[in-house]
Amino acid sequence: MEELFKYVAKGQQKTIDDLCRVVENYMRLKVDGDKFTDEKHFERAVRYMLEHEGFEVLKKQDVENTNSAVNERDFANVDRQIPDISIKCIDGLVFLELKFKRTLKVYQEDKEKCANYLKQGKCNAAGVLFLDNVKREGWKACRGNNDYNYYFEIGQ
Repeated sequence: MEELFKYVAKGQQKTIDDLCRVVENYMRLKVDGDKFTDEKHFERAVRYMLEHEGFEVLKKQDVENTNSAVNERDFANVDRQIPDISIKCIDGLVFLELKFKRTLKVYQEDKEKCANYLKQGKCNAAGVLFLDNVKREGWKACRGNNDYNYYFEIGQ
């Protein structure tokens, strides 16, 4: 509860629902996938947009998971433990995994990764944001460039 008051005192009043609305609007109305050269470029654009919209976006690191992986000598999996984007909202920490023009297998792996974040209690909500120029069932069109579609889902 004390954490909640800190955010309100700082003027941080963005919720997980606010995050979902902002991401949906950005992807649906503004994104043109041709503007991105690779996944990192897409990630930087999403990160910038969230910061511009007033969200507290954390630096990309996870010291606790990195330390445990190093102690276990499991160097290959360190990067798999770090979410692409972490956002502090008034009602909890959100992890987002992003992918740009990848295979269905990679998309499914990120969905499983988010389910594990939630199962392990590492965050309050976790989700995926995928952008691709291949039409897939259940994905929505980007009006910024109809050749691109996105998939956005957050679980709690």
